[in-house]
Amino acid sequence: MEDLDDTVKHIRTVIFGLDAGRPGGEGLRDQVIALLREAAGALGFTPHATFDGPVDTVVEKRTGAELLATLREALSNVARHAGAHRVDVEVEVEPAAGGDVVLRVRDDGKGIPEDAGGRGYGLRNMAERAERLGGRCSVAPADGGGTLVEWRVPAKAT
Repeated sequence: MEDLDDTVKHIRTVIFGLDAGRPGGEGLRDQVIALLREAAGALGFTPHATFDGPVDTVVEKRTGAELLATLREALSNVARHAGAHRVDVEVEVEPAAGGDVVLRVRDDGKGIPEDAGGRGYGLRNMAERAERLGGRCSVAPADGGGTLVEWRVPAKAT
């Protein structure tokens, strides 16, 4: 069933990507992809991206800017600390009216050490960005190892 879900997400990514080619500049989807290409140098590989929902048409500019800053911080943390060989990035706009935009960054690295103590500046910054927009950010062990960052905020400011 998971393969079917992945296939559906891939098809949606392609469909919404075709829809995003509207005039008026570079969309959030393009900016995320550019950021992933930029991070490839520090990581040693290009992260894999999946988009679900109307990312370019629903997410407001301020929210998009905060999402990009959060993604940049998460990728920087992976490059500096994780020793990862793979990073999957998912940007999803939930279908409900006024739904959330969700950024998930999953790596296959070492994970967060149990003795890490308090949150570092990067993790704190990601959480504060989400809170300013009425959302939240969580960092937890990923299934199968590594770390999962989930940043969830309203797609439209209230």
